[in-house]
Amino acid sequence: MSKLNLSSWSEKTPMPLPRAGCAVTAWNGKLLVAGGTLWAADKKLWSERVDAFDPATNRWDPLPALPAPHGDAACVEVKGTVYILGGGRDGAIADTAWSFRHGAWQAEPAMVLPAPRKSIAAAVVGDTIFLLGGYQPPVDGAPASSKVWAWTLGAKRWEERAPLPGHARTNPAVAAIAGQIYAAGGVSHEQGKLQNLDDILKYDPEADRWSTVGKLPFPNRAASGVTVGGQLIVIGGYDTQFETAVCAFDPASGETLPLGPIPHALADSRFAVVGRTILGVGGECGVKMRAPWTISAQAI
Repeated sequence: MSKLNLSSWSEKTPMPLPRAGCAVTAWNGKLLVAGGTLWAADKKLWSERVDAFDPATNRWDPLPALPAPHGDAACVEVKGTVYILGGGRDGAIADTAWSFRHGAWQAEPAMVLPAPRKSIAAAVVGDTIFLLGGYQPPVDGAPASSKVWAWTLGAKRWEERAPLPGHARTNPAVAAIAGQIYAAGGVSHEQGKLQNLDDILKYDPEADRWSTVGKLPFPNRAASGVTVGGQLIVIGGYDTQFETAVCAFDPASGETLPLGPIPHALADSRFAVVGRTILGVGGECGVKMRAPWTISAQAI
């Protein structure tokens, strides 16, 4: 069972502008960080800022800004192009789709979502982007969605897939492993109450089928998920407090083992794997507080 070498966690050059709800993905050997939210004078603000962190030089460099201030969007990279999907600002929920290629952002009208979503999770299998759950404009009083959509490069529309089983949810930790998608935890919002979740779900794209395959050590929302050594690594999050916990779910055995901690308690941070380096940025480290840290570990 491949493990994360926790002794290697270290702090790198801090983010130029600390924020949460960023769109983050590995891109061109770097970590691209776009948009997000911050607080100033007790007011929540949305950012259009985009930066890239290069782990080889330990340096942040600015990139062209988003078309508009934006946060809480899904973000993936497919064949060198970065896609930012959904999200919103100032309480509005968007259905927008933007791409970053050849050094510029552009709208993707054909990829506009079937309905507005924010805090929606994303994973990529082959040439297909999958979007899971997320907040929607309340439908029959239900702010969370169980919808799953898929977009294959070259397609003309989003395809609806089998919905998330059990609770509709936002903010699960999601990653793709060996052609399967795993979604851990998240939060449901039913009858006006938030409920953090501890189930680990698996989606088989070919069969269009979901199954429950495991449990987290505790209910957890706004954690980040990455794939290392064929396992789902779940980092940080929030249950009754901001978490330093790290755990690994092994699909082969169904076991979930603790691996933590990270150096700081974080929720809504974004982690990604660049080469063999796990990089984490931003997020919340307290109420109305944004984490400045860039943290790094090696996978062994």
